[in-house]
Amino acid sequence: MRLDIAGLRVHVAATGPINPRNLAVRFGQYAAPDDLRADDLRLEVTVDPAWAPPHPIRNRYPGVDFARDPDGALRFLRPDGETIVRLGRHRATAITQPTIVTDDPMDDITPIDTPLRLQLASELPAHDGAMVHACGYADERGSVLFIARSGGGKTTTARKLPDAHVLSDDLVAVRRTADGWDAHALPFVGEWRRPTVPRRGRLRALVFLRKSDALSVSVCPPSVAFPDMLQAMVWFAKGDPAAAALLDHAHDLIVAVPCVALAIPRELPVMPLIDRWLA
Repeated sequence: MRLDIAGLRVHVAATGPINPRNLAVRFGQYAAPDDLRADDLRLEVTVDPAWAPPHPIRNRYPGVDFARDPDGALRFLRPDGETIVRLGRHRATAITQPTIVTDDPMDDITPIDTPLRLQLASELPAHDGAMVHACGYADERGSVLFIARSGGGKTTTARKLPDAHVLSDDLVAVRRTADGWDAHALPFVGEWRRPTVPRRGRLRALVFLRKSDALSVSVCPPSVAFPDMLQAMVWFAKGDPAAAALLDHAHDLIVAVPCVALAIPRELPVMPLIDRWLA
């Protein structure tokens, strides 16, 4: 199958046991049109029930064990599979165990999910972009990202928004354009547990979520926004020099886009604030 994700054409070839209903629910909306556009990335996934890690895994999910092969390929190892990303060729190969099959396709992340996350996180920085831990909202006026660590309120925020305008409650892509930065929906979700649809919008605000029992909205200064933005950017190849591109992207984002610190009680709506930022 061919997918359009964050403006990249991704050719995914998979062999082995995969739940087709799950693929349709999670990735069907991202199917690429039948045209002559060349592929930007290629991912080949082999699903093997007999696969086992070659050695004990050091890092717990969502972390991965990382190594760089002599030829420069990035090798990621998790308990359920191994993914090798070759940045120079824009190709990735993965071998993974099958996932569970349930009546709810949102329970089964599919064997394609993790390899695709690893490939996109590795490839986006060189395409003027990044994968960001954030809840995203977008409509015809533009987009807003709500940035927080795990447990910081991203899913709670997504549940307050119209489903059709949620880019994700977990991972959103950002990419630089000639006119600024765009935020893109990704087919990856957390506890929100709803399939996303392709949508993008000009980025109009970066909102850094804070914990408080009282409403507080304030300008987030660059000295605070920069480390928070950098921490939110996803990069699995720890220590790899290619991550330097994310430093530039984080800096350019907080300079180009208004940054806000927001603490909002769980019971208060967030759309009035979004309407203000997108006005």
